Amino acid sequence: MDFLLFHATEDELTESILKINSQQKIVCLLDYIVAVFKQKQLRLEHTERAKLILEHLLRCWYKLHDSDESSFWTTPLDWRLSWNVEALLNVIDKSARFSTIQLLFEDKSIDISTILTVLRDFETQHHRFTESKSSQQEGFISLDELLELEKIFINRIVSEFESGNLLNNDAAIHAIWLLEQIDEPTAKYYTDRMIDSDSSLAKFISASVRHGKGMGRTVYKIWTVRKDDIKKYIDIDEAYTRILAYAHTGEFLALPADKKENIAAFLIEMEKPNESNSINESILSSNIEIKLKEI
Repeated sequence: MDFLLFHATEDELTESILKINSQQKIVCLLDYIVAVFKQKQLRLEHTERAKLILEHLLRCWYKLHDSDESSFWTTPLDWRLSWNVEALLNVIDKSARFSTIQLLFEDKSIDISTILTVLRDFETQHHRFTESKSSQQEGFISLDELLELEKIFINRIVSEFESGNLLNNDAAIHAIWLLEQIDEPTAKYYTDRMIDSDSSLAKFISASVRHGKGMGRTVYKIWTVRKDDIKKYIDIDEAYTRILAYAHTGEFLALPADKKENIAAFLIEMEKPNESNSINESILSSNIEIKLKEI
């Protein structure tokens, strides 16, 4: 791993990160980056190397998979992203941090979900849109610099909305929420048009479904439908009627498997009996399979 961190070329960096990911060792690499760069003295050679690693890590991030995800007790991968960004920025000279981050935010090859995670950390450092306190004694960037990053984020989200790509992103709901905090008029303009078609509504419903884990004899996946997220933008009974009809179309059948599972979870949630003891029943893969067969 030392070769990757300090000697690999740019092409080798990306290739090596993705290879380690395919070997299900990405958590080891991420932990190693934090351990190494938290100990390094600030020297020019390490500053430039930290910039390069940060750039390639962020570009690859949306392709990475948690090698520990089959375990019940795991650290969310996005937490590890935050720790790596913190460790690498600590090595970069203060005078170069903002310009480095700005270029990364403008880099269209870095997924908006990755930008969102990094931006939320900076917001927390300045106590914006959160009651949480940052572990950082001092923010990596100034408030004025943060506001400049917010402008870049707005432009990128608007571009994602206009291209129709935003709702394909698993982080869409979180991105919309942050846009509403930063620029409510712009957010309203786009969210008012977000679910005009049944296909865009289906994507929105899918993005509103969250995944968790349960544990019995084995660790298993749980689907949770966040109804409150949906109700902010559409009457939920209307959404159910439209999605139920959409689920019997060829367009639904052409969706990726994970999107179909999320939509099935929504239908299951809406079709639960009204008795209070059924509300907290988990939606499991067996329920999803039955519902998809019914459709």
